[in-house]
Amino acid sequence: MAKKGEVSQFEKQKAAKPTLLSIIESLVDEELREMGFELLEYLASLRSNPSWYATNSYSVSYKGKRVCLIRVDPNYLEYDIKRLKEGKPERADRFIVHIKTPKMSMLSAHLNSISDEERNFYLKALNCRYCSKCKPGITMKLDTMVLADICFKCVSFRNPAREHLNAIKSLIELRRKDIAEG
Repeated sequence: MAKKGEVSQFEKQKAAKPTLLSIIESLVDEELREMGFELLEYLASLRSNPSWYATNSYSVSYKGKRVCLIRVDPNYLEYDIKRLKEGKPERADRFIVHIKTPKMSMLSAHLNSISDEERNFYLKALNCRYCSKCKPGITMKLDTMVLADICFKCVSFRNPAREHLNAIKSLIELRRKDIAEG
């Protein structure tokens, strides 16, 4: 929050509308930066141009509906309770991709079609984060498994590794297919 008489980061970015590329270039973490560049290349191949949404946040839409929200915070102060108690808050880059959850039937079919390793990765990202009034999420049946607390608002990937980029791409494609089918 800006001090009285100062211009806030939000107001500065609202006036300048920096590109997602310029924010990604300021990341210190080389792996996150490279993953961000690859994600931007992929979005460009889909003719999707992330537009400024809020401070360090960018919206990706398809046919007027949101596909995902990307948040990039260079040098973000992590508020880890343990580190705060020790007096050692840590600064690090933060890269979050929130993909709107497609229809549960589409998501279930997709989860049934992938390997167990990929499925486990998705299931971690699907856990409800209490982001909406719908908390604590829904219960979903997948083959013989019953999954509890599944978020039906968005799938969130926080600081994803490069090997998770294909999972992010497939969910973006699934969400676009969901939008196209109406």
